[in-house]
Amino acid sequence: MLGWAIALILIALLLYAVEIFIPSGGLIGLVSTTSLIGGIVCLYFVDQTAGVIATVLVLLAAPFVVWFFIKFLPDSPWGQRLALTERQKADSTSYVKMRDETPDALVGKIGTALTDLRPSGTCRFDRERLDCLAESGMIEKGTRVVVASVRGLEINVRPAPNRSDTTSP
Repeated sequence: MLGWAIALILIALLLYAVEIFIPSGGLIGLVSTTSLIGGIVCLYFVDQTAGVIATVLVLLAAPFVVWFFIKFLPDSPWGQRLALTERQKADSTSYVKMRDETPDALVGKIGTALTDLRPSGTCRFDRERLDCLAESGMIEKGTRVVVASVRGLEINVRPAPNRSDTTSP
């Protein structure tokens, strides 16, 4: 029975380590907790004193182990490999650059709808893909669009007039 107790506790420790790397929605953690409880129960069958000692050790050690991982894992080389190494910058998208330089710089730009705008979708302006909102109705994919207004993060577009509709000076 002592062999089973040791095996179940080692399996529990291994599964807790696996839980860090494999997202399972807590299923692996549940199995490892069950294995740990089974190992402790086996220790009670071997000797009640050993079972009590194991129970007390687990109850005292668990909060410290969790605290240790929360406190030190993110800063460790191991934790650095698990986490993103580079933070996203606020100006990482060209839209933010264009919007912050001159908010009205987009107004009047002509582009193409890359997706159907029902009423939102994606359009291309000067080789940049931007999320847009149709002013009214639906705009089909491939339609030329013009930026009507920009309010915060919202870019409102409408179908651009045909080239033949515009009069040249």
